[in-house]
Amino acid sequence: MNTQEKEHILEIQTLKAHTLFDQFVNGVFITDKHGIIRYLNESYAKFLGVKRTTAIGRPLKEFVPKTRVPHILKRGMPEVNWKYKYKNREGVATGIPLKIDGNVIGLVGQVNFDDIAEFKDLATKMGILKEKIKHFERKMDHYLNDSYYTFDDIVGMDDQIIAAKRLALAASNHISTILVEGESGTGKEMFAHAIHRSSLRSHGPFIRLNCAAIPSELIEAELFGYTKGAFTDANLKGKPGKFELADKGIIFLDEIGEMPLPMQSKLLRVFDDKEITRLGSINAKKFDFAIIAATNRNLMAMVEENQFRLDLFHRLSTIYITLPPLREMKKTLSILCDRILEKKAREMDKKDLSLSQEVRNLFYRYNWPGNVRELSNTIESAINMSDGKIITLDDLPRKFFSILTSEPNANIPQNRKLDSMLNEFQIKIIQETLRSSNYNISQTAKQLGIHRTWLHKKIKRYDISFK
Repeated sequence: MNTQEKEHILEIQTLKAHTLFDQFVNGVFITDKHGIIRYLNESYAKFLGVKRTTAIGRPLKEFVPKTRVPHILKRGMPEVNWKYKYKNREGVATGIPLKIDGNVIGLVGQVNFDDIAEFKDLATKMGILKEKIKHFERKMDHYLNDSYYTFDDIVGMDDQIIAAKRLALAASNHISTILVEGESGTGKEMFAHAIHRSSLRSHGPFIRLNCAAIPSELIEAELFGYTKGAFTDANLKGKPGKFELADKGIIFLDEIGEMPLPMQSKLLRVFDDKEITRLGSINAKKFDFAIIAATNRNLMAMVEENQFRLDLFHRLSTIYITLPPLREMKKTLSILCDRILEKKAREMDKKDLSLSQEVRNLFYRYNWPGNVRELSNTIESAINMSDGKIITLDDLPRKFFSILTSEPNANIPQNRKLDSMLNEFQIKIIQETLRSSNYNISQTAKQLGIHRTWLHKKIKRYDISFK
């Protein structure tokens, strides 16, 4: 499993933490493998004296310098009931690593900050936490081999996306080999998940392989598996391949255009007889699986350049679904903005946020080369930058400024010029104060009469350099 997939699973489990741990009296937190806070409950946020939105995304060591979390992540072994001191208060803490395939992807910790005399019942509470961790890990195993998006999750009001959903739904009823083509960020994997969930194979596994993420010399072993001693450093017990794991289900081959030519011919034989022979073995076994492939490349152009086999292209595209880019779907863009804003704001504990009409107008003019994924990242960034209930042009990433300045006839509010002048004045004041304080953040914030968190946001928003 690649890093992106592990991150995705950690994100899913972190979202589930809100319902599992938000009601805990003691502090609970989740970090990624680098010790960056991904979640903390309200109890722990109050104990640290910070807002959850401020802490999430920052290293735990920034708030608790003597935390054992980095050590636990490095060793990959849990530590239970270690004593600690924090701002003249004593307590005990527990940290349990989260693992996938033996690799640490994060950590769940619990902190008891009640009176030291109440620690006798901590063992019981730790047992509860361990059970929650086991539940998390079981869920992770489930998500590794299952789909979790449905057609209801795919938003679309424009004719192109409605037609694509209709074709995909029909394909799921009589599943054959399916090719999904579209630019990066258009939702190809979501379509593959939804097809699996709606198909007769929904009770079988949904196995994913990103062909671009696996080195060419390893992709055959990933797909076909291998026997004991098949090659140097091979697992002593051997390992099943993705095709074997997909038996009675669906295998999703993402970025199929990146598959090496030698593997393309071997893949053709799989289409013909569904027989798999592990590396190092001479015994072929028959399996029952369907294939969904996806690409952001023009496979026919690759065929003409002898980079992709024509016969494989025909076998893959028994059903051919093309996903439109976001720039061609204005109705869908508006709905996506509202849905993503609501979801991200809820995750970040910010309520009742809305986009200004100027932001919406700019979004309609923007080309969105990263499609829905870029829109989601842009809105998340704007939420972080926003200090009010309405997201304005000033909250957007700097790349959008070039659009405003390059379109003299754009529908920009009349006070935009004044806003720009005020921003320039703020930048100048912050830069001068930073220099006078020798770039000491706390001292600069004190001189300006603002909180250091607010200063950090200003520095990030205006891309102020420390020079």
